[in-house]
Amino acid sequence: MQLYGVQLQPKLGMIMEYVEGKNLSDILHDPSISDEQFDWKIRTKIALDIAKGMRYLQSLSPPIIHRDLRSPNIFILSLSDDAEVNAKV
Repeated sequence: MQLYGVQLQPKLGMIMEYVEGKNLSDILHDPSISDEQFDWKIRTKIALDIAKGMRYLQSLSPPIIHRDLRSPNIFILSLSDDAEVNAKV
């Protein structure tokens, strides 16, 4: 996700890109999403997108360590296997 700015005072805050859709935790716990919609091909693409995002963060100088990589912090853009990007960290 794109970071646009940081606020230091009066309280630490970040301004980040708006991502429409759900987070991975919501998708995993949503009974209306069938196994056909969330098959192994799309799961593999999401895992690859997460790995690419983490590789990018750690390739910066100085590297950025995420420290809170968990399903509510992974944003799903699409469940289509044709999409270029399915998930953002």
